[in-house]
Amino acid sequence: MIINGERGIAGSDFEDILSSLDGADLELPLDIEAESTDVVIVRVGARSDPGEGVIWLVTFRASAQVDIESGDNIGQRLSYSQIVTSRRPIGMWDSTGGAEIRIPVPETLGADNDGFALIVQEKDNGMPGRILGAAAITR
Repeated sequence: MIINGERGIAGSDFEDILSSLDGADLELPLDIEAESTDVVIVRVGARSDPGEGVIWLVTFRASAQVDIESGDNIGQRLSYSQIVTSRRPIGMWDSTGGAEIRIPVPETLGADNDGFALIVQEKDNGMPGRILGAAAITR
């Protein structure tokens, strides 16, 4: 598991996960405003440190029951939560000007998703870096 795009932790190390989450602060607030019932405006502010980041839109389902067809859990029905259904870049953020994006909610969610998250992720020499800010919207 990766915490804030920068620290790798074994998923079985519960204490380390909790400790890392307690110390994980996002330094860049995202402001979400409802322009109408169908459109939200996302504003990401500027900051003094130079840099840029990718703004990701991640759609998700709140939960689902899945029949397992192979492996150790074959024949069982398991519950999953916060299931990511897509991830796509929708814009760039730069530290000097910030960013503003209008998002059409019904078209973004479609019929099967319960919400979406917006994530601003720093670029690190062409590779994904730290998570600078995040917010989520649910139906």
